[in-house]
Amino acid sequence: MNKKYKNIEEVLEEEELNKKEALKELNRLDIEIRKERKQKLIKIGLPIIVLFILFKIFIGEINLNLPIYYNHRLYEVTLNDEFIDVCVDEYRNIPIIPFLINNNYHDFHCFHQHGVGIEREFNKGDKIHITFDSFECLTEDGFKTSCWPYKSHNIKKETNDAKYSLIINRNYRGTTVIYDGDVVNDITDYFSEKGTYTINIIAKHGNVKSIVFFGIIITE
Repeated sequence: MNKKYKNIEEVLEEEELNKKEALKELNRLDIEIRKERKQKLIKIGLPIIVLFILFKIFIGEINLNLPIYYNHRLYEVTLNDEFIDVCVDEYRNIPIIPFLINNNYHDFHCFHQHGVGIEREFNKGDKIHITFDSFECLTEDGFKTSCWPYKSHNIKKETNDAKYSLIINRNYRGTTVIYDGDVVNDITDYFSEKGTYTINIIAKHGNVKSIVFFGIIITE
């Protein structure tokens, strides 16, 4: 029986053809796998998207109020260089499942470390100058701790990461907003009438919103 032998060029050409065929087959398989993956993603993802939309339409967001440990900051306010005690409404918004479930935790506390009360009385026309500072509290070992209740042996560290705004309300037959804007130090002009006023300093940092408030009484 006669055997037919191929020369080297024919062998190389045949190997090159085989490689091209193999690459074509791999590309075809890759395309099919990608199509199958897309189809699976659509089958899985579409019902989830539909359920999400229906949930948002008929239920909206679920807001929980679960207590969370938090290192409260210390807020110090002075009126004409004299400290005044303040109270704080604190809100923390923590997404558990974004756009679906949030933990909106609310806490209320007062700082009575100066023992002078949360109201100060002035005569009409008196100059009123306000300063405001925020602190984190550290233990003697340097660990963060809550400033409430404030302990004298804690170390105070001033903070500068919050954005502040100021709201002044006059409490007479309801509430009238006298000022709503950036924090200003000289607030004399906003107390032209006698009565009771509530001063709110809003501090926002991270997912925390703190409303620091106290009262001013204007007499004749």
